[in-house]
This record gives sequence, C-alpha cells and structure tokens, in this order.
Amino acid sequence: MLRWIALTVASLAGLVFGAITHRSWMPRLSGDPQPPLPTRRDDSSACPRLVARAARKRVFDAAHLAGGPDYVNDHTLIFGADQRWHLFGIFHQEPFAGEAEHDFVHAISEVRDPADWDASSFHLSPLAGGVALSLRADLGETHLWAPHVVRADDRYVMVFQSGGGDGDRSQIRLAESTDLQRWTRVGSDALFEDICVARDPMLRRSGETWTLYYTRCSSDQDRRSGVAYRTSRDLRTWSAPAMALILESTPTMANSGYTESPFVFERDGWYYLTVTSYPVAFDATFVYCSRSPFHFSEPPIARLQAHAAEWIFTSSGQAFMTHCGPGQGGVWASPMVTVSGD
Repeated sequence: MLRWIALTVASLAGLVFGAITHRSWMPRLSGDPQPPLPTRRDDSSACPRLVARAARKRVFDAAHLAGGPDYVNDHTLIFGADQRWHLFGIFHQEPFAGEAEHDFVHAISEVRDPADWDASSFHLSPLAGGVALSLRADLGETHLWAPHVVRADDRYVMVFQSGGGDGDRSQIRLAESTDLQRWTRVGSDALFEDICVARDPMLRRSGETWTLYYTRCSSDQDRRSGVAYRTSRDLRTWSAPAMALILESTPTMANSGYTESPFVFERDGWYYLTVTSYPVAFDATFVYCSRSPFHFSEPPIARLQAHAAEWIFTSSGQAFMTHCGPGQGGVWASPMVTVSGD
C-alpha cells in the first residue's frame, strides 16, 4: 500500500534504506502459543523466475468514472460462483489521500479469460454505487485498506486493515458474503492488532488450516521490514505471529515500508512471495522464493515493475500479475510466464 506521502518523515528517518513437502514446515493451529519457526533453508537459485510475457494493459478504468478521476490502490480479484470476475480495492478520488481512504470499490467482469481483458472489461457493481464496504467510525475504524477476498466453503471472506488507535495497534478485520455483493463484518472487534502499521493481509488455505500473511516489522525493538503470518482453523481465533520474511539488509522503518502488499502462491513445488518496496521505487516489486511457505530469505530472485501486485491464475495455469495505485488510472494486468532458474 502506497504510504510514501503520508509517511515521508518516517521513511527519511529510516534512511538516516502446491503442496507442503515437509511436515516440519506446517504451522501450528489456533490455540498454540506460537507457530513453529522453520528449520530448513533452501537454495532459491534453482527457483524458476517469473517474467512478463507481454506488456501490461489496463483492465479497470478508474480515471473516467463519473465524479472522477479516481484511483484504485491495494486490491483483490476472485472468480465467483456466478462465473464472473469480481474486483475489490481501495478507492478514492485523485490525488492520493491514504488516511481518507474510506471505501472499497466493487467492479465486475463477464469476460472469463483474463487474457481477453481490456479497459472496458470491468464495470462498477450496480449495488451501492459500486461500493462494497465503507468505514465504520463507531467501531474505531480510521480508514479501510487492502481487502483480500477468498472462498471459504459456502461463503466468501474478506480480510482488510481498518486503521486503529496508532501504528502499533493496527487492526485486521474480517467480513463475509454469500454472493460477493453484500458484505457484513464478522463481529465488532478486530481479529487482532499488531505493530508497525500492520496491514495488507492476504489469506491462503492448506487443508483445514488458514494462513494470514501481512506486512509487519520484525519486532517492536528491531523494526526491520518483514512479512508476518498467523494461522487459524476457524478464521476467528489466530495464533501468535511468526515471521515469514525479515529484510536484514534494509534500514529500520516505523511502517515496514520495504514489504508492502505481500502475496504468497505456489508453482511446481516452489512458493513465491512478492512484496512492494516503496522506499526503492513506487513500482518496485521484489520476488522471493522458497520450498517452504513459512520461510523466505534474501536475496530476492527478481525485481518486477508493479505496485501492490496481486496474482491470479486461470484453470489452465496461466498467471497474471496486476498493478495499480494513485495516478495509474485504475488496475492493470500482465500475463506472466516462468523461466528456468540459474
């Protein structure tokens, strides 16, 4: 999530820079005091690289909506049971105003193959003017950031960040829907709070275990940028945090700015983690690779050009990486391919 304007002071202070194949890598479930720390490191040099197959193209035009221009920041895409693609994301009028981001946009596409998407493919949902969820100040929410939507059995769930009292009490919340159109928060309290402007959550499921990855620094004493994770069986009760990635080579920051928008996925037995590093560049997305979904380490295997990248995969296995942000005119997508590692 782009915070290079709102957190300029903190940034300058910091610069004054598949299947799980080994049971020991499985996280403990809800109720255990701490997920286990992985004990094995892998040589990521053999990991296949991800490269763009073609130039990216705009797939949702937010610049020409009525009342715009608007922007979409951190977002999520899901193919629904209605055989349509649904896009949800941070939504605000230009220019960028991170603390004033109070709504999630909802756009829909009937074009099933992402390879055929163009700027006219997604249109706003007719419900609530295309707004899926709005801020609830009465619950202590101060903004709405970074939704991520997945299917959970007979319903859909959305995790998101809703601000909080301060950066070290950042809230991660949950909402649910049966049709991707009408969303209801699950309870009035946050799932949990965490430090370093904890944000940008994403969910993965393995068997009966859910893993929630999110941006967070390594600790409140050593604020190196990182990606944390927690585990749960019921999406309500979560384990204590553990770190999937800590960037030891970067300077400390108040907001873990080198590891925004984490996204984890598996390809051919390798797990990939992508993060956006706004202190490097607005569209600097770095790729880390491991045989374990719970441990990634430096150096990255690639740098890609995207901000707040999400990844989607078709039934045939084709991969697409997205791009968005203030001043970008909406959401873009690039077809991606893998090439052999070194």
